[in-house]
This record gives sequence, C-alpha cells and structure tokens, in this order.
Amino acid sequence: MADRKNFNTNLVPRGTKVFPQVVIANGFIFLSGTAGFSPATGKLISDSFEEQVVQLMPFPGGILFSVEGIAMI
Repeated sequence: MADRKNFNTNLVPRGTKVFPQVVIANGFIFLSGTAGFSPATGKLISDSFEEQVVQLMPFPGGILFSVEGIAMI
C-alpha cells in the first residue's frame, strides 16, 4: 500500500467534511473540488456561476501554500 496523507487547511472553506481537501500519495498532490464559498460565512458567494468562479480561483493556491511544508515529508 502506498504512503498516503490526507490534509485540510483553514485557509480555504471546505465544501464537505467527508473528503479531504488534499491527498498526498506517491509523490503526487491531489486537490479536491471546491465551490465559490465565502470564507467569512461558509455559504455560496451568490447564485451567479461567474461570481462563484471568481470567488474560488484563489482556493487552489491557498491549499497548495498550506501543503508546501508537508509535501516534502
């Protein structure tokens, strides 16, 4: 069985508590999907698809920033 580490960060709102935001396995980093949630409220930013996309664009960067230190382990 491959080494596997699940990881979550508070920098990005989680869409679900069921799946981790990141799985690190065999030298790869897998990011889970997310939606345009507001970090302040935990709710969708609006009903507009375009506004949700703009809201979620920084999330992968925030997740990877948080993972950077543990990805080298």
